[in-house]
Amino acid sequence: MRKIHSVLLASAAIGYANAKKDAGQMPADVLAATTTDAEKPAVTNIVTLDVAFPTSRGGGQAPKYPFDTLDVGALFGVKNKTKRQMANSVSQANKKYRTEILGAEGTAPIKNQTRHFIVTDVTDAIAAQIKGTELEGSTVLVKRDK
Repeated sequence: MRKIHSVLLASAAIGYANAKKDAGQMPADVLAATTTDAEKPAVTNIVTLDVAFPTSRGGGQAPKYPFDTLDVGALFGVKNKTKRQMANSVSQANKKYRTEILGAEGTAPIKNQTRHFIVTDVTDAIAAQIKGTELEGSTVLVKRDK
């Protein structure tokens, strides 16, 4: 407890000193004592080298679900998920393909949905329809309807 208290007091004193320094109200001898090497940024000298940098930034993960390649009327199945668990992914895909056009002042913006996806749990009736297809065993189906 004592160490934490000492650290808090020290950081409060540094914060107070920095505020006074910024305001120009600190005597020079106190100012010299509060400025440490740790506060100064470490900058190297400028060097010219031919260093090869990667052309791409890497850019994150590959998409988990094939929303981008789905044609109108096509669907894909997901195993071991529920409709509720897929709702966020489907909502984000729907949001990706929605544009808003600002209306006149005082009116709501017009939303234009270029692609739309719906999700449903696989019921017994649906399971009978998809039996023997690649979708067999899926617990959720996602369909592009627009």
